[in-house]
Amino acid sequence: MPFAHIRRVRKTYSPASRATAETVDILPLRQGQRVLAVAMERLVPSDSGSTPTVAVRASATAGGAANGLMAATATAGAVGSLVNNPGTDLASSGGFLATASGTIQVVYTPGSTPGNTTPVVRLIVDIQDSQAR
Repeated sequence: MPFAHIRRVRKTYSPASRATAETVDILPLRQGQRVLAVAMERLVPSDSGSTPTVAVRASATAGGAANGLMAATATAGAVGSLVNNPGTDLASSGGFLATASGTIQVVYTPGSTPGNTTPVVRLIVDIQDSQAR
């Protein structure tokens, strides 16, 4: 059963300030783990017409590329809408393999018009811990 060790992790994220860019570690990533998919659900969207985005990447120590797990995705949109916007590390089949231990990070960018509402999103990450023996 090669898929016996896949787990789905949900993390809620909101920036410390809607007007300030930040990069935040949200999950540890061990060498040999494989990220299979990343999606984002808008729980509290930013204002219509605002420009904040959220991207997800594996840290450079884990061998990840900038915005490699989920490309920059607008936080404005319908409440509850689910977005799957794979980045370069997930563009090929097989997912992203961590070549060293590191973290999964959220990259928040307020854009030129951050709006008046601080966005809240739920990130859904599927991780394969190891191959079945």
